[in-house]
Amino acid sequence: MSTAGTAKDADLTAVWMPHGGIDENLRTHIHDSAKGPKPLLARGIESEGQDLVLVPTLQGPTPPLAAAVGRDGADVVSYWRRYPADAGQTNIFDRVPYLFSVRVFAPPPWQQPLRDWLDQEHFERQTSMEGVFASEGYEPVTGQFHFFNLWAIAHPDLIDSAEWIKVRDSPWYEEVRPGFQASVVRREIYRTLEPDS
Repeated sequence: MSTAGTAKDADLTAVWMPHGGIDENLRTHIHDSAKGPKPLLARGIESEGQDLVLVPTLQGPTPPLAAAVGRDGADVVSYWRRYPADAGQTNIFDRVPYLFSVRVFAPPPWQQPLRDWLDQEHFERQTSMEGVFASEGYEPVTGQFHFFNLWAIAHPDLIDSAEWIKVRDSPWYEEVRPGFQASVVRREIYRTLEPDS
């Protein structure tokens, strides 16, 4: 059974900003500042969506680059990676055309049941589908509790497809479904951007 993290170090910092926030100045700053693994830039595909920057965290709770891109109206959250436990999928998200992001603000009684379902069934089942390349599950280091789940996908229509629903549905999903209904769930699809384009 997976459990919530205590005193975890950050593995990833996510920066959400208003649509169009990733401009040429930010691209230049990221190119000039990033050391080690490069941040991932993505734009919400809906006109009212948000832009997203994912910064691999090298040390400390919030890397300097994440703080630098935290502009007016931006939301900056540092996360520890809960799933998968190993680092085997690192950097796959920068080689795919789309990201599917799900944030679930779950009430305390539902946090462990949802965590168990995600880690023990959902991630594995969905990544078995054609067009789903990888998935990762995160929780915030500090601040309001929520799950932050990322999926590397081939195309946006995949997540509402009959196949996605068929693979997701199971007796266990039906048990935890009221937990999702009791939660605030934010789903968004992003198109990945080239840092230097």
